[in-house]
Amino acid sequence: MGLKEFCNERNDLRLFNYFESMCLLLSLMCISRNYNGIEQLCEAYTLDFTLDCFMNENVPHKLRSNLAQMLISIHIDKDPLEPIALPTLTRVW
Repeated sequence: MGLKEFCNERNDLRLFNYFESMCLLLSLMCISRNYNGIEQLCEAYTLDFTLDCFMNENVPHKLRSNLAQMLISIHIDKDPLEPIALPTLTRVW
């Protein structure tokens, strides 16, 4: 039984909507490489948990979208593993 079915049984979708909104809020808090937020949320929302929820076809699309945003913000958009050498195309006279 999924979270949405559990909430439907209790006739209370506020809990489900709260979880959807919380996933979106947490992903927005970690946008632009906010490492304080990322460090805290990596422990609670591990890569395996986030991927499993995102790949589960029984999860509603809006929640999967919010989980995908969380996956990008927390686990994918981090410092590059190696420095990028950009060429200098301008010269100072």
